[in-house]
Amino acid sequence: MNFIIKEEIPMIRLLLDKAGSGKTKKMIDMANDEIGNLKGELVFIDKDNRHIHDLHRSIRLIPANEYEIDSLSNFSGFLCGIISKDYDIEKIYIDDLNKIVSVNCSNIEPCLEELERISQKYEIEIIISATSENEYDASKYGHYSLLGSKPAMTV
Repeated sequence: MNFIIKEEIPMIRLLLDKAGSGKTKKMIDMANDEIGNLKGELVFIDKDNRHIHDLHRSIRLIPANEYEIDSLSNFSGFLCGIISKDYDIEKIYIDDLNKIVSVNCSNIEPCLEELERISQKYEIEIIISATSENEYDASKYGHYSLLGSKPAMTV
């Protein structure tokens, strides 16, 4: 009997850095680079639509400011609504989570847990950027894949 071993892929990837450090450009570049390699759809959620011309035309940009997202619960419902409309979404990019949902690095954990639950349930990879003005403890986010983030140095 042959068994197929499915490689464990991190479903949540984080890009945490200071404001003005180029997180949005990196997210746009990553999304544009990946779009040609996907079989499914790629969704890019941003706080507004000002980056519409920076994204490849096959990427679906959703400006979050057009929806009344004022809580984690609303954001969770918003994401599930996007997923229910398009069954073949493979990846979702969420740029600057702090400006879409009222979270910061000190209270982001419940939000990440909810996003992880959604990503596992629907088998969708979610890539998130968030502003962190202070260096953070990388061990706190150890089970997530960290992308180019600058963890705190331990001495």
